[in-house]
Amino acid sequence: MRNQGQMITDQINNFRIANESMKKENEKLEKELKAVKKQSKEAKQNLDNVKTDLNIAEDRAKDSENMQKEVDYL
Repeated sequence: MRNQGQMITDQINNFRIANESMKKENEKLEKELKAVKKQSKEAKQNLDNVKTDLNIAEDRAKDSENMQKEVDYL
């Protein structure tokens, strides 16, 4: 009876230790996920900024072409 009780106690302790280990791993992964989400958000913002800059540059190029055509016409 003593051996069976000790075996059950050992199993409970093993499960507790495994549970704590999984919680720590989960916390670690949640921190990594948060960091990756932040990087993703920053990358999306950078992409939006680059797209805006590209649109501005294209508009300026078109304006420059139109001005050049006006100069050539005169």
